[in-house]
Amino acid sequence: MSPLLELVAVHKAFSPNEPAILRGIDLSLAPGESLALVGESGCGKTTLGKLITDLHQPTAGKVLYKGQDLRTMTKKEYQAYRLKVQMIQQDSFAALNPYKTIFHSLQAAMRKHGFAKDQNEARRKVHGLLADVGLFPTEQFIDKYPHQLSGGQRQRVLIARALSVEPELIVADEPVSMVDVSLRISLLKLLRRMNQKYGISFVYITHDLATARYISDRGKLLVMYLGEVMEVGDIRQATNHSNHPYFRALVAAVPQGVANRQYTVPDLPLKGMDIPDIKQLPTGCIFHPRCIYATEKCHMQKPRLIQQGAAEVACFHLNEIEESFQ
Repeated sequence: MSPLLELVAVHKAFSPNEPAILRGIDLSLAPGESLALVGESGCGKTTLGKLITDLHQPTAGKVLYKGQDLRTMTKKEYQAYRLKVQMIQQDSFAALNPYKTIFHSLQAAMRKHGFAKDQNEARRKVHGLLADVGLFPTEQFIDKYPHQLSGGQRQRVLIARALSVEPELIVADEPVSMVDVSLRISLLKLLRRMNQKYGISFVYITHDLATARYISDRGKLLVMYLGEVMEVGDIRQATNHSNHPYFRALVAAVPQGVANRQYTVPDLPLKGMDIPDIKQLPTGCIFHPRCIYATEKCHMQKPRLIQQGAAEVACFHLNEIEESFQ
């Protein structure tokens, strides 16, 4: 199956005088496939999501949609791409116009792009979208303003708005991080159901491995660190058997339960907790200052992604690491 979306050797810098935020990112996403993008804060996850939706443009490299470079598309082709690739923002209150009702926020794009021929049809379709995302009864929500809804309800409206133009790919940037914990599981179920029901591809951006595994259970996982890919592979195999030392540390950091009324603090396999300054990146492997397996080679040379089982991993010491865990 031909990829729906591809990133080829993508770099992104916001200033010519500063280091690139993203460096050498390669990515391929098939139609209907889900991808969880994980890593610590500041690793470039959101920037990568905005490159996929073309809110940012790469400094170098290419973003391809159905095999076509975004920069060489005709106006008509680019408009079709922008319609078919939607984003669900993290802050639902900021993402919705406070002066427009939910109906007006959802019907605008539908009317503009011909998904509803008149206001009556738009209203019927908005009722259907609200029902689809679990806002029942729809009559109680369609004419309300964003401030009259809870955070979880507004997030469902954002999902409905993304669905209103029949997208092929949705980029969800930490969509549950600003929602009460008690509501997160219902939103995650909703996103996964949208993926399965409509065959929409998803890029799910998060720093939470537990939600990544839930939302992308049959998809891929891409692990980022300081703007580079450390590991990419099938999410179920990756979380059950992580390869890269950084990914192993992320897995070890997931709380395992409660012991003696205190959360068990994991012993992370790291030299230190401090993340290097993006303006003064380490030479060689960028993870070597924190890696317990680092050698002189890691200081001097940058590892490339190589095949390790079902995953691709950027590390020189995979065999040694594997032996230490047997």
